[in-house]
Amino acid sequence: MNPSQTSKMQFQEQQITVKAVDGEISIPAMVGIGSGLAYHHFDNDPDSDFVLVHIASGIGLASDWYSWDEKDAQRWLEKVAKLIDWTKRLKSVKQTIQRKGGMDVMRCLVTQALREAFNEGMQEDIVTSNPEDNDVVLNAFRDETLHIKTIKD
Repeated sequence: MNPSQTSKMQFQEQQITVKAVDGEISIPAMVGIGSGLAYHHFDNDPDSDFVLVHIASGIGLASDWYSWDEKDAQRWLEKVAKLIDWTKRLKSVKQTIQRKGGMDVMRCLVTQALREAFNEGMQEDIVTSNPEDNDVVLNAFRDETLHIKTIKD
């Protein structure tokens, strides 16, 4: 996993312990420095999507939501990190979540953060894409007047 240069937060690869069906397992993850959060490949499979985890508890966030792209995962983590102080132990995090409206509200905020991260990634891809990559020329006729002809029966 390679950290993105466009990200504001610093990321570092570390071994973290996560909760799994069979108990706890140690896996490589990208930790958002100072955030209390990390992202890693689902099921530790390098071909799978990225998920977020609360480092102190090893519990995944938004278990039904995934990021396909590592840059989006970084953006997602940054947005979620701003919601509350995730560096605290699980009990404190749960108390904060209750004060902010409960688990349903937090779930909505976390999934909204993923949507925003994905949309920002899409915008970045459009701005930085090379038209020749997709055989589509963006704004090829921007200086020409658009003429529309209609066919009448």
